[in-house]
Amino acid sequence: MANQKNNKTDKANSQTLSAMALKYFQWMQEKNFTRDTLRANRERLRHFLRWCEAWEITTITQVNPDIIERYRSHVRGLRHKDNTELAPRTRFCYVKIVCHFFNWLAKNYYLLYDPCAQVEIRDPGSRLPRTAIPHEQMELVIAQADVQTELGIRDRAMMEVLYSSGVRARELVQLSIDDAELERRILTVLQGTCKGGFYKKFLTVQSKNKPKPKFHTC
Repeated sequence: MANQKNNKTDKANSQTLSAMALKYFQWMQEKNFTRDTLRANRERLRHFLRWCEAWEITTITQVNPDIIERYRSHVRGLRHKDNTELAPRTRFCYVKIVCHFFNWLAKNYYLLYDPCAQVEIRDPGSRLPRTAIPHEQMELVIAQADVQTELGIRDRAMMEVLYSSGVRARELVQLSIDDAELERRILTVLQGTCKGGFYKKFLTVQSKNKPKPKFHTC
């Protein structure tokens, strides 16, 4: 047992952050995370790796809870190119991917402990826009599609589905005719990952007088 623990320690000491990040994203690809999720998480984790490099932190065993707290303080000061502050949700995502990375390392025995285990991060949630397009104006936008042409019919159908169901644009473009139950007015969306696996979203398409969507995720 002691030899096994020593082997795990030697294994962790020999792993660099960049090498383990590559293995981590290979795992995410195997788990079928979406391309957009992979792109966003890769960009955020690379930011952490560049920050570590600036502090001469190159191996996973050099990262401890104090380092994570210092990085959280760094993220709080991040700004956009126009010098505006990042949204709370964006700052949360920068820290969340780092914690998920180290949680994965610990679960796979690349680390003997998770430096983020005691770090509390609260999801601020996604804020809805303060103002929404009035129903009448949305009807005018949808009416711009020329339904006398095939492209116009397609555009009108896409806008109607987006507005009446609340489906995401990237989910809409992957729908097929078999995903729609026209009589029951239900769309079945199979897209993305939920804790490492595919999820299904059942969307009830409302009438024009009731555009608010109802959906269930499993």
